Amino acid sequence: MTPASEAPRPRIQIRPEQRQLLIDGEPAVLGARAFDLLHSLAERSDRVVGKHELMDLVWPTVVVEENNLQVQISTLRKLLGPGAIATVPGRGYRFTATLDSSAEAPASRPAPPPRTPAPRLPTDAGALIGRDTHLRTLVSLLGDARLVTLVGTGGIGKTRLAQACAASLHEHARPPEGRIPERGAQRLADEQHADGVWQVELAALPRGSVADAIAVAVARALDLRFEAGQANADAVASVLRNQRLLLVLDNCEHVLEGAASLCATLLRAAPGVKLLATSQEPLNLAEEQVYRLPLLALPGDTELAQAEEFGAVALFVARARAADPRFVLDEHNRATVVDICRRVDGLPLAIELAAARVPLLGVEGVRTRLDERLRLLIGGRRDVAARQQTLRASLEWSQSLLDAGEQAVFRRLGVFVRGFTVELAQHVAADDAQVDARPPQDSLTPSGGGDREAVARRQPIDRWAVLDHLASLVDKSLVVADASDPPRYSLLESAREFALAQLTLAGETQATLAAHAAAMRAAVARVEALYFETNDYGPAQTKLVFELDNLRAALAWARAGGHDETAVALLGMSCRLWNRCGLAGTASALFAELAPKADERVPPALAAVFWLGMVIVAPESPPPLVIEASDRCVTLWRGLGDTRRLAYALGWRAIVNCQRERLDAARTDLAEVEALEQDSWPMLVRVRRLVALCSLYTRANEPARARELRQQALALVRASGDHPNIQFNIRKLADADLAAGDFDALMRSSEALIEDAREHGPLWAARLGQGYRAVALIAAGRYREAAAAAREGLPAWRAAGWTGWLLDHLAWLAAAAGHRREAAQLLGFCDLLYERAARERRAAEQRAVAAALEALRRNNTSEAEIEQWR
Repeated sequence: MTPASEAPRPRIQIRPEQRQLLIDGEPAVLGARAFDLLHSLAERSDRVVGKHELMDLVWPTVVVEENNLQVQISTLRKLLGPGAIATVPGRGYRFTATLDSSAEAPASRPAPPPRTPAPRLPTDAGALIGRDTHLRTLVSLLGDARLVTLVGTGGIGKTRLAQACAASLHEHARPPEGRIPERGAQRLADEQHADGVWQVELAALPRGSVADAIAVAVARALDLRFEAGQANADAVASVLRNQRLLLVLDNCEHVLEGAASLCATLLRAAPGVKLLATSQEPLNLAEEQVYRLPLLALPGDTELAQAEEFGAVALFVARARAADPRFVLDEHNRATVVDICRRVDGLPLAIELAAARVPLLGVEGVRTRLDERLRLLIGGRRDVAARQQTLRASLEWSQSLLDAGEQAVFRRLGVFVRGFTVELAQHVAADDAQVDARPPQDSLTPSGGGDREAVARRQPIDRWAVLDHLASLVDKSLVVADASDPPRYSLLESAREFALAQLTLAGETQATLAAHAAAMRAAVARVEALYFETNDYGPAQTKLVFELDNLRAALAWARAGGHDETAVALLGMSCRLWNRCGLAGTASALFAELAPKADERVPPALAAVFWLGMVIVAPESPPPLVIEASDRCVTLWRGLGDTRRLAYALGWRAIVNCQRERLDAARTDLAEVEALEQDSWPMLVRVRRLVALCSLYTRANEPARARELRQQALALVRASGDHPNIQFNIRKLADADLAAGDFDALMRSSEALIEDAREHGPLWAARLGQGYRAVALIAAGRYREAAAAAREGLPAWRAAGWTGWLLDHLAWLAAAAGHRREAAQLLGFCDLLYERAARERRAAEQRAVAAALEALRRNNTSEAEIEQWR
């Protein structure tokens, strides 16, 4: 029996030629407009038909109100039953009744399989945070391209953005409820996605699934009904060939070839279908528009007050509040939150997992444990895929998509700190680099049998293969390429930590670190050689600046592992780099530590470079070890017969002798330099003699002559366009101005230094300029401005290794401004500073001390008070 609640369905036949409707074999009385409406809906039973399209079909030459359509729909439902025509709110109508198989088909082609009318989109994805600009970009791209692939590393938020984009496009095509749009407007809105926006989740498919398997997933998502075994790519494309819809294929990376094949079929056979794919790498199709999703925006150092306006911080705050409603971002935790977001690179998954730990550990507790982020960042939402519940799981999923060669290159690249070049990657990640740099076997972590089998299965990795694997890792979003030309590459810090863990499991840690140190040694050696060979040294050193963190890491490995020759070579040949980066003080301490290692076991040329490097980073406050170094490098280069480097070393020793007030010895050194020097030598080598002469005349109390020579040196260096050396020589000109007591000239020199450094970098050089400017402002009586300039400049001078001269002048500033105790205490501190450095105050510093004492006495400070505070 048929339940009372479910009336039997009538048999419906439509005879277009006779313009006749049969219900259970009997003709039904139907008006002309109602029949036209029924025929139009039946012809298009494979999709929703918009109201305005129906009105154009049924009343093609007449303007009518929408209620006319509603009247005819009501008439048809009375005849055919209420379920025969479905209403899709805001979209239109769809014919859902089943026609009698004996009826004449309303069109020459068979009706496609029925499907559900409403698109299926996630409704619980949560708010989209920090991605408004990216959402607009993605929507815009889909307006022009038929296939857009949203590409990014695991955990970057591809799925969430794709869902937001799909929802936006779905809502955009629907008019506001209760409003009847002008005729044609809805058709324009429906034009691209009239049949809906659909999401198909591919993550659950087996790895390597082919196009037909993916087509089955599409058919299920769209409720396309096929006979068993008939659902395949061509069949799905045939059903969709007259559809206008957007299909979102989510998580394509593990079924890349199958997804690409299905997309190609749909692009060819279903011209109204648009595709949005998410993947860790592109599909590589001709019609594909790739959009690489960037990491969430992070605030800079000057933007901390507005930190919550940046996507990364906004996401952290939202997730922390979700975990603990009491969480508030304030002045006490803002800098810590920003630091956490920076250390996880603005990666959304890592930010969410870190924020979830705040109720347990607090913000500071999370930050202090980030060095073990793969253990810390766990416990994600249970309503997401397992690979998104921990950071390690996400990275393991990404690594599992790599072949054995890509995995080897990926883990070896983990030794680089803050990026690398193609050349460095080739030097470190190739198999021969591993063998060449391999230390004794007993220092290696033993490899397991499974790792040896994997190595045996994969193809050997030579330096050309590294290029191919690196390109693949960039495509798969595990390595990031920046926008420079040529690009620099890097691993996100989370991916780097994971890569290093895999390196340990493979037993390759020590061999790869050795290869990394060897690559850095070769890099600094090339740049050091250029200094003495060409005038085009500046660009090479500029590139080397980006490798400072790699240099420090290699140096730390060599020092810790007893690789003395490598450590001596790395430090000696990079001496100018430390100076350029404002780290002369750090370098001086390293030179002092490694000095005992630069003995007879080190090749003479390498030892000579090391001892000269010690002089270069600290010539102006020479302790006994630097004095010894200046003698050693001259002796070694003389013995090696290298006249160019000998002349250069003599110039530096002359500067050291000037600092020691050994002016006759300095004159002897400079006379030998003049005899050796040749016009064909690089300009920077020849300028060294002028610089040393400036020191000599400064010490000989001939400041005008010293300043004249300094201007000559600066003019030569300016012609080279080498801005680090230009800035160095401006600093030395400022020193000459200071020694001469010409504070107007000092103001000009300091402002020239600040301007050049701000335009060409680095900013720390501009801060050094602020130190000189502070002194000129003190002399001019502009104390408030002087204090601000000194506040900016002092940290840079501290990093550069010597603050005594500036602190003496700050004592003058404090005394002039009425801060008597602080002024005397500063003088006492400087007394101790000079004593420990075994250095005498120069004329400019003596002048500052005298000015400070005079100001103290003018302020009625007794000698006893000065002595007590000092």
